[in-house]
Amino acid sequence: MSTCAAHFVNSLLTDIGVDFVERVIIEAKLLTVFNTFVENRSTVTVSQIAEEFYQCISPVLNDGLFIAQQIAYAIFFVLLITTILILLIASTLYILRNSGRGGLLISLWIIFIIFYMLAVTLILANAGINIANKATVDSVIIRNCVNKAVNELNLLLENEQIAINLALCAYPG
Repeated sequence: MSTCAAHFVNSLLTDIGVDFVERVIIEAKLLTVFNTFVENRSTVTVSQIAEEFYQCISPVLNDGLFIAQQIAYAIFFVLLITTILILLIASTLYILRNSGRGGLLISLWIIFIIFYMLAVTLILANAGINIANKATVDSVIIRNCVNKAVNELNLLLENEQIAINLALCAYPG
């Protein structure tokens, strides 16, 4: 038992009028109780549980980078396809401008624009799906981390209650 605890017990027993011999006996009994508690209490601390929880969710905390990468890739590919579309339109305009085939030119432009819209839609949908999948995975990871931390805290509380009960039962009668 710590010196503060021993001093407290000694002072309390003196204040309530217990004589010296009985105080020594009661202190020995309380020391048995204290030692039983120390032997049976949990070795896991709340700070260890908190550290494990942080280590569990820390990979999820850096997912802003993944979202930014998906958006950057989508913008890059949209700009690339836009550049290609502009080059195709400009080249067909140059080739067909004096040929008198205006209908063919408009038909090619419409085809290019339809392919452009389709490609941009697919690229943006792919980025959205990737981000949504990552968010789903991350939510499962976070839920598992929280469940694990709560279970460990419950186990810690149960172990402390068991240690207290064993300590109380260890008081020699």
